[in-house]
Amino acid sequence: MTATTTETRRVPTPVDADGLAHLRATLISELDAQRRQLTDHEATVSSLTGQLDADSVLERELAERATQLARAAIGDIEHALARMDRGDYGICERCDGPIAPPRLEAIPHTRFCVACPTAGGSLVG
Repeated sequence: MTATTTETRRVPTPVDADGLAHLRATLISELDAQRRQLTDHEATVSSLTGQLDADSVLERELAERATQLARAAIGDIEHALARMDRGDYGICERCDGPIAPPRLEAIPHTRFCVACPTAGGSLVG
């Protein structure tokens, strides 16, 4: 029996240490904001549960959707922070190529370079 190993080609992170520190701070700030929004949306859902008038039902449905979006954003941000900790932040998850620093600045939690289409499950590519 022979063992096979698959080696993943890793491109160096395209962002310098100062840029990473700035992006980490941006991600942490956004994570805090999304967590506050999640708490607010969950409170709205809770307060409107059981109310059957049309306005309350609509407002609750909107808050439920906003809760889903906040959870997805939190997941994407936590994933980006974990990639920073592992040292593979700024590398496209589809093609293993570098993600351009301007893209990271615009969407710090992105998982993909501009050339690769986004994959399902991510709030924003």
